[in-house]
Amino acid sequence: MPLCLSLSFSIKLPGVDNPPSDLQEAISHTKSYLHQDQLQALVPDCSTSSAEDIKNAKTLKTLALTLLTNGPIKSISKEAIADLESHVEGYMLTVPGSGASLRANPTLGLFCGLTTFGQLWYNLNGIMYTLQAPFDIIDSPAFPYCSLMLNMAHNYFPHVVDSQSFSLVVPGYTKLSAKGTSYSSAEIYTPADLKEIVVYATACGIDIMVEINTRGHMLIITKAYPEHIACFKALPWSSFANEPPAGQLCLASTTTTTCTTGLLEAVASLFQLKLFNTGGDKLNSKCYTQDNATQANLAAQGKTLDQVLDTFSYSFNPFANLTEEQSNLVSEANIFCGLNNPAPQTLTLSSGRALHLPPRYSGLDPVVTSTQHSPAFRFQQRGVNAIALQPLWCALRPGKCDLNA
Repeated sequence: MPLCLSLSFSIKLPGVDNPPSDLQEAISHTKSYLHQDQLQALVPDCSTSSAEDIKNAKTLKTLALTLLTNGPIKSISKEAIADLESHVEGYMLTVPGSGASLRANPTLGLFCGLTTFGQLWYNLNGIMYTLQAPFDIIDSPAFPYCSLMLNMAHNYFPHVVDSQSFSLVVPGYTKLSAKGTSYSSAEIYTPADLKEIVVYATACGIDIMVEINTRGHMLIITKAYPEHIACFKALPWSSFANEPPAGQLCLASTTTTTCTTGLLEAVASLFQLKLFNTGGDKLNSKCYTQDNATQANLAAQGKTLDQVLDTFSYSFNPFANLTEEQSNLVSEANIFCGLNNPAPQTLTLSSGRALHLPPRYSGLDPVVTSTQHSPAFRFQQRGVNAIALQPLWCALRPGKCDLNA
């Protein structure tokens, strides 16, 4: 059924005195997008064949938001960094032919629902409409913690820490960024920069997990602490490392362990962290078997390399607390984006979940549909230089650009 947004459409939050400022901003942004988006429907005629139905459709005047919690109202930012046990993003969105409603327990759920609501509408001759009303959406993540990992360490921005550069200013360890940045002195992250990132992210419902990748990703600290690196620039690098140049933490050195522990604690103190990632990949054992200092430390401690690695290793059971059915989907709880030369527009993120989960998340047939195409084209309308999954011609004609079409 066609439904149009009224020119006087409003979003209300009845019964809530002094709502959190980031919730008010989320409401304001949603209303702004609804008026500014000029995205036409991704069909060949852009819904012009439905113009008469749209012209005569009912109009939606209000969206009423309801918080179902009885306790104190927390901001989106606070909810975003809550413990996993209390991290709730679910919501119930109902869009009938008259007043619409969005209900959720925390403000974070309202934020996610607002994001979805904003993606229901298309533009035709200045009218914001949908042809698919009514909606009755009950939505929540399949996993309590879904993450996206960005690895852009081989570009100066937004590179933070890797073998090639240490561009993070850490109190107590400022010598690392002073001597370890491989680029200009302006291309570093200060504590103020990190605070700005965290404030913006949590207001968008995103909890940041910081990673300082240890063991095989720490060569750059030789600029400040050369005593903590084994097989420094050993050649050929491919025999001693999994990425050039060679150099790994002196794992058998107690002073290296103490220094690394202090560094990780100092970085963690810069964030409101519930989780912290120490990495640990790209270890090359030959680096240690042929490093004289490492072998001397192992002999002095009466330990093997595997025993020492326990200090720096981590274990993770991805199937913990999951049902058998959920265990089959666990690999989809994390997206890895590892790019050596990413363009700024390569990645675009959105919190909305109901309308554009990729097929591997939703279990749908792996054919790109208009619901998967819409976010990139919608973000382009909002000034984001997002890359479409396929050219517009293909997006307007689902399946026509498939190899076997």
